[in-house]
Amino acid sequence: MKALRYHKDGFQLEHVPTPTPGPKDVLIKVHAVAITADELTWPETTKREAPIPGHDIAGTVASVGSEVKGSIAEGDNVFALTSFSRDGGAAEYMVASYLEIALMPQMSFEEAAAIPTSALWVYQALRDHVHANSGQKVLVTGAGETLGGVGVMAVQLARAAQLIVSATCSADKTDLVKSLGASQVFNYHKTSMDCLSHDYDLVIDCVGGETLTQSFKLLKGGGQLISVARPPTLDEKASRPDVDASFFIVDPDGDELASIARMCDRGQIKPVLQTVLPLEEGAKGFEMLAGGHTKGKIVLKVV
Repeated sequence: MKALRYHKDGFQLEHVPTPTPGPKDVLIKVHAVAITADELTWPETTKREAPIPGHDIAGTVASVGSEVKGSIAEGDNVFALTSFSRDGGAAEYMVASYLEIALMPQMSFEEAAAIPTSALWVYQALRDHVHANSGQKVLVTGAGETLGGVGVMAVQLARAAQLIVSATCSADKTDLVKSLGASQVFNYHKTSMDCLSHDYDLVIDCVGGETLTQSFKLLKGGGQLISVARPPTLDEKASRPDVDASFFIVDPDGDELASIARMCDRGQIKPVLQTVLPLEEGAKGFEMLAGGHTKGKIVLKVV
């Protein structure tokens, strides 16, 4: 099969053996794969020789292992966040655990591939790591940035949870973030963190650095902060012992992704794509991500 592999001297499009699924795996014919800016530096990726990137995939089930349970069948259109410890989907075929995949929502393969990582991260954050109630105030920092596309999903899923959503982003992304459901959008080039309200119930941080540090003072007592960018430091936590601050790594989960697919079909979530490139231009896609300030996910069209 054809695959995009990352070597020490850069990307190469190569012909490699088609992977063989295990008894609890599914072989997927990949149609589209979304790439993430920093995935080439993840520990699971650097351990592999000439890894194939891309863990947000959409495609068609080519074959099903003998011990696969549930309703997934050959010919189904599916999408998934796949294990970081295996090769990804920048290839004509890939293998995934049946527990990682879900039937695709009613949209294109390219749109579906832009959803899993970012939507699952926010879904798991709101469901398992914070306790947010309808009507509470949430601030999403870096809502238009492309750190895995989490910001744009955070705005949409927080709105779906009936939270009152505010967000920070650059000026060129203001209209986008408003259209996704933020009631207030602040241009972080013009509005400092000091000028924002100091009574948020929840901050979802997609920036890290000093933005994360400054976010602590925006929370009311008993508030919660969760970051996709980095873990809060001990000093930061000590500065506000009356708030809960955390960081976690998203887990692949097909059942949760099925719930997200239903939200997509109800119109509560929509993907945001910067561009779709052919697999052969995967290196260009990573270069665009490294430059920063894209407005959505970069997706590679495989088939």
